[in-house]
Amino acid sequence: MPFSNGLTRNVVQCLHDFDIPLYLSHTVTDIRGKEKLEGITIQEVDEKFQVIPNTEKSFDVDTLLLSVGLIPDVTLFDSLTLEIDPITKSVVVDQNYETNIPGLFACGNSLHVHDLVDEVSIESKKAGEAAIRYLSFNHQNKKTLLVEKNENVRYVVPQTIAYNQLEVEHIELSFRVTKKISAATIQVLQNNEVIQTKKARYLVPAEMLRITVPKDKITGQSNLVLAVKEV
Repeated sequence: MPFSNGLTRNVVQCLHDFDIPLYLSHTVTDIRGKEKLEGITIQEVDEKFQVIPNTEKSFDVDTLLLSVGLIPDVTLFDSLTLEIDPITKSVVVDQNYETNIPGLFACGNSLHVHDLVDEVSIESKKAGEAAIRYLSFNHQNKKTLLVEKNENVRYVVPQTIAYNQLEVEHIELSFRVTKKISAATIQVLQNNEVIQTKKARYLVPAEMLRITVPKDKITGQSNLVLAVKEV
């Protein structure tokens, strides 16, 4: 990728502070060694991730680490008919972290991969509190709104809003962008009207972003739209 998929603070503290080079838009094209690893060759890739000829760089190494991405594990639910988000590869939930199966909640890295374990703990606490509130909900008349997104948003959680179960004062939307953006305006819209907005700088896909919407700004008339607009 032309940008780091790691946290900015990790790039600074683990690479910059120790003068370790970072080769973006490169891939490993050759691994050498038989009894043990002896060396690798990397090459540049273009915008379509195709290797560019005559860009080889060789290094003598004894270790190669591969980061191949994290995927939430929801195999425990394989016997159930759950609505799955094609981007997160996990279940679709509302603001209470409830799935399309009443009484079944999901949170943490089994819902979507987080940047920090602190965020997992906070989300787990919210899901636990929602599970307690579940006992008092009127499940027969649950009204659901979708949370849609524009082209700059890769995914958003929650994907739905249970409009008649807005028990907390603020609804938090967690999301990631599709590309690196220097500056942007983040908006939540309903009925083509902006109901919440904030500005942000240095947005990258590797770092999760959030925006909160007061519940009294949400009506039951139409779906919500999360939009990230470059400025």
